[in-house]
Amino acid sequence: MASGESGEKQQGAGVLPNGMVEWIETATSSQVIKVEAAVGAGVSREGAYVTLDVNGEVKEAYLAFDVRRADDPSRAEWCRREAAALRLAEENGLRAPRVLACWPEQRAILTHRLYAEASLEDLDTATLNQIAEDYVGEIVKLHRIAVDDLNMDGFGTPGPVDAWAIQRTESLRLRHDLHGREDPLFLLVYQWLEKNLPSGDDIPTVVVHGDVGAANFLHDGSKLVAVLDWEQSHFGDPMEDFAMFSLRGALFPFVPLPLLIKAYEKKGGYPIDLQRIRYYRTLVTLGSLNDMHGQLVQSDEPFAGNVGKVFVYYFGLLTLIVQGMAEAEGIELEPLILPEVPVRQWDRLYDLVQDEIEKNIAPRCSDAAAADRATSLVKVMRYWQGREKYGAAFDVAETNDISEVFGETFSSLENARSAFAEAIKGDGVSMPEAIRLCCRRVAREMEAARRGLGPLADSAYPPLI
Repeated sequence: MASGESGEKQQGAGVLPNGMVEWIETATSSQVIKVEAAVGAGVSREGAYVTLDVNGEVKEAYLAFDVRRADDPSRAEWCRREAAALRLAEENGLRAPRVLACWPEQRAILTHRLYAEASLEDLDTATLNQIAEDYVGEIVKLHRIAVDDLNMDGFGTPGPVDAWAIQRTESLRLRHDLHGREDPLFLLVYQWLEKNLPSGDDIPTVVVHGDVGAANFLHDGSKLVAVLDWEQSHFGDPMEDFAMFSLRGALFPFVPLPLLIKAYEKKGGYPIDLQRIRYYRTLVTLGSLNDMHGQLVQSDEPFAGNVGKVFVYYFGLLTLIVQGMAEAEGIELEPLILPEVPVRQWDRLYDLVQDEIEKNIAPRCSDAAAADRATSLVKVMRYWQGREKYGAAFDVAETNDISEVFGETFSSLENARSAFAEAIKGDGVSMPEAIRLCCRRVAREMEAARRGLGPLADSAYPPLI
C-alpha cells in the first residue's frame, strides 16, 4: 500500500526492520504517523513507540520486536504464547496491555501504549509496598485461573508441573550440545538440576507468568497499572514465579521477597515451598544465561541487540547461578584474593577512550538509543581492560585449583577444564567441590569485569526468609 511504503521510508527507517511498518498498517487498518525508538526497552527485545492514524483518530501503540532472532521457529512460539497470555489476562480482568497485532515469525507484538512509569526510584516505602502487594494480587489471580479447559496458542496441554521443568532443561541442554560447549560450569548446572528435580505430585499446574519482578510492570505513582512482558508464560509450577521474583530482585531492587511471599499467601495463593523456589531459580537463571552465552561467545547468529547490556547481565547471571547452587547445598564460599599485578602500558589509553565515549561522544548523539548503546559498550571495554590486567594470573590460578582437586598437573587451562568436564559427566567429582571450583572461577571473571558492571558486580539473590 502507498501509505505503507511512505511509512517505511519516512517513519520506520533506522528504527524498525524492513516490512514492519507495512505489517503494522495492514494488521491494524491504519497509517503509521510516527515511530520512535524506546530507549532502554530491554535486553532480549527492541522497543518502539508507534503513533497510528485509524480512520482519522490518532492512537498510540507500543511495539516489541527482536531483530536478532526473527524467523527463529522457537521464538515464534514464544510470541504466540505472549499474545495468548495477554488475551487471557484481558478476559480474566487482569491489568495488562491489550494486544493489537502479533507477527510471530518476526517475534513482533503490538499493544496499546500505556502512559505509566516502570521506574521505582521516587517511590516511598509505603507506596512501593502497596504497589508490590497489588502486583502480587494480579499473579494470584493468574495462578487461580483453571487450566483444564484452556486452549491457548503455543501453550500445549496442561500436564504435571515437573514435565515443564524436564522439557525446559532438555531444550537448554540441546542448545548447549549444538554449540559444542563442554564447559564444566554449564555441565555442573545441568547435573544439579537433574539431581534436584522436585516431584510434581500434588502440585497444581497453573498459568505461570514467567518473568515477574521490578521493571516488568507499570504504575502511576500510587497504584499498579499493568503487568508487562508475558512472552515466557507457560503451564507450570506457581513457585516458578517466585523464582523469577528472586532472580529479577537480584538485578533490579524491589521489595524484600518475604513481603511478596506474605502478600501472596494473604491474597489466596498456593502454599510456598522454598526448596522448589531455589530449584526453579537456578533453572530460570540458566535459561537467561544460556541464551546470552550463545549470543556473546558461541553463536554465529547476527547480533543486533545492545551488546553492552547483554554483557552486563551475563556476568551478573554467572555470579547468581553458582552462588545459588552454593546456597542450596549449604556451601560457604571463601573470599577471592587478588594477585598483585604491575601497572600496564596501555591502562591510560583504555581510560582515555572510555572517557571520550562517555563524556564527549555519547552526550552529543542526537539519537538517544545510539548514545545508550555507546555508553553500554564502555562496560565491555572495561572488562577487556580488567581481563588484560588479571587474565593470565587468573588462568594460572584456575588451572592450579583444578590440579589440586584432581591431584594432577595440567599443562593448560583448556586441558584442566576438559578434565573437570569429564569428571562432572562421570560423577568423578563431588557436587560441593565442583561448585567451589566454579564459584572461584566466576569470582575471578567478575573481578575482571567489576569496573564495567557497577552495582551488578556484587549481584546476589535476595534472601528468601
